[in-house]
Amino acid sequence: MGGSLTSFIRKLTHNILNSIVGFLDGLGLNPNLLTILGAAGHLLAAGLIGTGYIISGALILLFFGLFDALDGALARYQKKSSEFGAFLDSICDRFSEGFIFLGLFFYFASRSSMLGTFLVVITLLSAVWVSYARARAESVGVVPTIGIMTRLERYIVLVISLLIDKIEMGLAVIAVLSLFTVGQRIWFVHRELALKK
Repeated sequence: MGGSLTSFIRKLTHNILNSIVGFLDGLGLNPNLLTILGAAGHLLAAGLIGTGYIISGALILLFFGLFDALDGALARYQKKSSEFGAFLDSICDRFSEGFIFLGLFFYFASRSSMLGTFLVVITLLSAVWVSYARARAESVGVVPTIGIMTRLERYIVLVISLLIDKIEMGLAVIAVLSLFTVGQRIWFVHRELALKK
């Protein structure tokens, strides 16, 4: 993940995460298992959201969202960081986010909300574009360190919007700022590549 908020929270929670992963290591858990459990938890949250249990879904989403930080921290703690682990984490991240948007789509579709279903589709696409922009940047040798709406920020906005019953507003915010983030990353890559010449 990138972005200043993500980096700030990682530094802020470093000691707390180390304490938690020490406990998880004592239980014999491994990072890849945490990654898979996190994706399964997102599927559960999506099912709750899709069937109208919004608050329960939001709380489950919040809980399993922590796994996204814990799997990487556990891998570093156990000195088991690997290319496959990073690959699996990235794939499960996309599945997890897709599950949640699918749940939201069913939620709005079951209520015949054209605005809601439209916002879900646009927000999902914009989130995919943010991730794709990072992947393509890295493929040309640039790591985009900027982005106002990365995965962590999307989580924060989405969970809050679910808890306060302002889902459409939350989706609109995510979509607009995600598109802005894509623009930020395009500009950043252009600048970095120009400096290398």
